[in-house]
Amino acid sequence: MHILSKRHEVIGVCRDELDIADLDQVLSYFGQHSFDAVINSAAYTKVDQCETDFDNAFKANALGPRNLAVASDKYGFKLIHISTDYVFNGTTRRLL
Repeated sequence: MHILSKRHEVIGVCRDELDIADLDQVLSYFGQHSFDAVINSAAYTKVDQCETDFDNAFKANALGPRNLAVASDKYGFKLIHISTDYVFNGTTRRLL
């Protein structure tokens, strides 16, 4: 944020202000604000806990980005999603 703020207006939003897993909240928030671009770095990053806390991991890592994509399409801002370095191909439990 610091580097970007030298040349752009930058607004940081925490999960207490916006639950990206809640589509209605996301659409309401972006309907009230105008952005050229949104950078999403929100994620459930405790990989081992993702297996036991599936619901919260899914909300953060799947629903949240999906909801931001829906808002991006509706309101016309560019969406940049920063994700984990852990990648699985779905057929093996081995990290690729």
